[in-house]
Amino acid sequence: MLTTAAGRCIRFSVDEVRVFASRDSTGVRGVKLADGDEVISMAVLRSVDATPAAATAAAEQPAEAASSEPVAFSEQDIETRVAHIRALMQDDQQEEAVTALRELQQGAPDLTLPDDLQELAQQNPAS
Repeated sequence: MLTTAAGRCIRFSVDEVRVFASRDSTGVRGVKLADGDEVISMAVLRSVDATPAAATAAAEQPAEAASSEPVAFSEQDIETRVAHIRALMQDDQQEEAVTALRELQQGAPDLTLPDDLQELAQQNPAS
């Protein structure tokens, strides 16, 4: 998955990426960037084979059971999460954006939010 500073995220299968065969190999374009934009994060997401019953059971577990202690985020994690939240907002996925914002606030409690995320937080106060 690639994330840009402008808030675009793209995910594609590893099978779609060409393997480098030698030093003469050329690069692969993962995302076309607008002027002034840059890739701020790249991640390889691993899949896990699970039966439908196991996947359903994992999805139905309460979020509190996953972790009771907040995890502090690195600066790169914060940048990636801000870009992801902005992408969700652009795609009109308000509920997912608010959930991701809450996770960001929990993992980076001292972070001063950018104006657009501050506005989202004010429109959706924590319960």
